[in-house]
Amino acid sequence: MAQLQADGKLSASYIYARHSRLRQVLGDAVHNGLLGRNPCSRRTSPPRGKGKCYVATTEQVWALHDAMPEHPRAAVLLGAFAGLRISEACGLRVDEVDFVRGVVHPVCQHGGQPLKTAGCAAPIPIPRELTLLLSAVVARHPSEWLVPRSIHGGDRPCSPNTVEEAVRSARAKVPGLPERFCFHDLKHYLASLLIASGADIKTVQARMRHTTAATTLDVYGHLWPDADESTRAGVGAAITARRETPADALRTIRPQALQKPQVRGLADVSSGLQRLHRGVGGHGGAHGGPAGPRTPTVLCAMRAPDGGAGSPRRLAGQMLAARTGGLGRHGGTSVTEHPGPELSGPSGASPARAIVIVALGLSATGVLIGGLWAWIAAPIHAVVALTHAGERVHDYLGNESDHFFVAPCLMLGLLTVVAVVAAVLAWQWREQRGPGMVIGLSIGLVTGAAAAAAVGALLVRLRYGALNFGAIPLSSDHKVAYVIQAPPVLFAHGPLQVAVTLIWPAGIAALVYAVLAAANARDDLGGLPVPDQPSPALPMEPEASVS
Repeated sequence: MAQLQADGKLSASYIYARHSRLRQVLGDAVHNGLLGRNPCSRRTSPPRGKGKCYVATTEQVWALHDAMPEHPRAAVLLGAFAGLRISEACGLRVDEVDFVRGVVHPVCQHGGQPLKTAGCAAPIPIPRELTLLLSAVVARHPSEWLVPRSIHGGDRPCSPNTVEEAVRSARAKVPGLPERFCFHDLKHYLASLLIASGADIKTVQARMRHTTAATTLDVYGHLWPDADESTRAGVGAAITARRETPADALRTIRPQALQKPQVRGLADVSSGLQRLHRGVGGHGGAHGGPAGPRTPTVLCAMRAPDGGAGSPRRLAGQMLAARTGGLGRHGGTSVTEHPGPELSGPSGASPARAIVIVALGLSATGVLIGGLWAWIAAPIHAVVALTHAGERVHDYLGNESDHFFVAPCLMLGLLTVVAVVAAVLAWQWREQRGPGMVIGLSIGLVTGAAAAAAVGALLVRLRYGALNFGAIPLSSDHKVAYVIQAPPVLFAHGPLQVAVTLIWPAGIAALVYAVLAAANARDDLGGLPVPDQPSPALPMEPEASVS
């Protein structure tokens, strides 16, 4: 070991690994009685080495992929985005990749050698984009192996040495890659990608297929973001919580803030008004005096239009005025002698015309909703393949089958938003508040939902076409085809499902309108205007002049 360290040709981590293996072998010899003691102890162990792995950028990985020969490019994809080792990538068969569900099932290494550890056989999830790239490779180079030996495919896989030599040749064409860059560094890129996306240590360990999390931390621990600021914030929050306890907060409040405000009595208010009435602009004393010249102006500015009766009295007067058409007060007119002004009924459009306007407006809105849904609804990606027996099978990629539920939910959500907004806007039409407006909303939303469903189905049909899995052209050379299916508008085409979809917006609008009506305290739902008839001010007795 000392000679290896002195030569300086091998890395410190490699020498440490050799020393650990030698210590293990000699330990077994001691256990079997062949040696008296183990000369390789931890005390004599060489340093492990603190070299950090090189992490390529995304641009460098794709540049390396493009600079590689065409037939081993799939190995770069498997190493950088699935985390396979070079022997695992070269020994991967096409039937060990589930292109439909997006899962790779490693079975063995190149040449039929067993995997490095038992955990290496764990299924590896891959994204749909990677399955599309790998399926394109299989279509261009038909072979039993995913990384074939030649560009024409064939029945023999590409060897790890061939792939490593191709990586070294392509490395010189990529700016920034060091000379020591090799295929295994693609795994480091995947680990950095997972860590940057917020994956925890156990997730990275599972994707890297390390035996323990300690190995993952030793290799990639420096890639996790620094936790200094988060720990500092946690300690600071604990100190702040101690300083802002309820007892401390009460001690910081001034005593004046804890005192209740004093309410002046009616006598104080009355005496204040009298003093103001007598003394503003004059020279009266504290007990009275002649009225100043500005008295009328000041009092008019202070009094409310109803003679200073205050808010409760003003509201009561308005309620009674709306109910009886006017109310006489002291100094005013009598109800029986001089009734108030006659309240006008609903003006503007007639109820029938209002129903037609609302129904036509919501029908036009349904057409726009159908176009919006067809634009944002996601299509459904599927795959059609021929089995070895010649049977035609099809399935949906990944979670694409969820769009059969998501797309109708999107349509129902858009119609629900329209129903709520329409009910609120219709409530603002005061003259037409009542059951007639609910009828107009119901008719308009049912026709609008039907228009939205029809327009949406027509537009996605024109955009994606009608899919027939039996008519997809397949052959022995092209056994796999990827197709796109239009999203559905309805959950199902049964009468009950169609009726629920069409009636749902009308029910939501009726419910919102009923809530708004229940929250209104007036018998006419606020549709009739309140007459502007303020109560006259209470007369003030003239004051005797003081000579």
